[in-house]
Amino acid sequence: MPPEAQLNLSASLLAKARIPRLTGESGTVLMLGAQYFLQREVSRAFRAQGWKVITVSVKPEEAYIQKLLEAVLFEKPDLLFTVNHLGFDAGGIVTSLLEQVALPAVSWFVDSPAYIMLNHVKAVSPWIMTPVWERTEIETLAGLGFQNPYWLPLATDPELMGIGRQTKKNGMIGFVGDSMEHSSAKWRGIIPQGSDTDDLLDDAVESIQIDRFDHPSTKAIPAGWDTVTRLNFASAVVLEATRRYRHKFLKSLSSKPLKVWGDEEWRKVEHLGAIIANRVEYYRELPLVYGLNSVNLNFTSFQMPTAVNQRVFDAPAAGGFLLTDDQSDLYDLFQPGETAIFSSMEELNDKCDYYLRHPAQREQISRKALRRILQEHTYMHRIRSIITEAKIRFAPKHQSAVAV
Repeated sequence: MPPEAQLNLSASLLAKARIPRLTGESGTVLMLGAQYFLQREVSRAFRAQGWKVITVSVKPEEAYIQKLLEAVLFEKPDLLFTVNHLGFDAGGIVTSLLEQVALPAVSWFVDSPAYIMLNHVKAVSPWIMTPVWERTEIETLAGLGFQNPYWLPLATDPELMGIGRQTKKNGMIGFVGDSMEHSSAKWRGIIPQGSDTDDLLDDAVESIQIDRFDHPSTKAIPAGWDTVTRLNFASAVVLEATRRYRHKFLKSLSSKPLKVWGDEEWRKVEHLGAIIANRVEYYRELPLVYGLNSVNLNFTSFQMPTAVNQRVFDAPAAGGFLLTDDQSDLYDLFQPGETAIFSSMEELNDKCDYYLRHPAQREQISRKALRRILQEHTYMHRIRSIITEAKIRFAPKHQSAVAV
């Protein structure tokens, strides 16, 4: 069945929908989804730049396409925006709609695209721009057929993080994050079972912990495994490697004033020696925790060979001091003196001791990091760059399409 029939649109109606877009300083953006990761920050950033944001819920699925179609026809958007390709269907109806009405789209990948795009080969289009938070995934997106994917790191919304809040420090080393017990066990339970798989997983975990670029896909995976099994195995390796990493490094701090906020499984970890607190709500509680801790720790997931995660931007924005592991993107995003970095367990322990004793140096680094973030790394900056890039990429394409 052709897309026109599925969408129940006449050719004349589609033709009327092909209007000039991205021609002004501001515009209208269709946001796919409602409560998904980053949508609150991104919506605020668009609105702050004078854009009208129209949210189209992807639930319930049976009503979604009709709602999207109505929004395209009546709201006359300049751009469609989504995160991790949320709202794009495997059958290609949404991509067909974009192409028929000449509507540019942005799908910002902040998670591994190989799994997201599985069985979604029809959800690829030259009308979709794909920034991605991790440099090594640029090749993945290009291999899937997207044109000119590019690196766009995460950022923060300083207002949501409570910028300017002054908090008396608690003298503690703090980590906010998941133990990875449940997620690792879940994915290890999905892959083929047996001692051979266990050995293969252990080997892959050890390798990626030595070299983040040593991806599980490079291992001698059994020839009989299909694509889904291979992707499941890669996920299991990343999660288990991250679980072991976090546990090992936090256990090394057992003699220090350590507090961990997270899931209940942290309470079962032997020899952790930390005060365990419940999970915190991201917008309401997390900024207070970051601002309260004397030292906040960051252990980057092995999903990211080069990228930095949200903590790198959020903690300083919340008035906190962050001691983070060594990721190469840090050196492109910050200048010397704006970050505190550790590269080994020994260095982590030494720097925790040092910074607990030197609050003035913590404050100096945090202040410099915040200044850099406000200058370059807010979601206002990211969305402004997306709008600029979209105009460069799609203006000539759109003029040609509308003229047809």
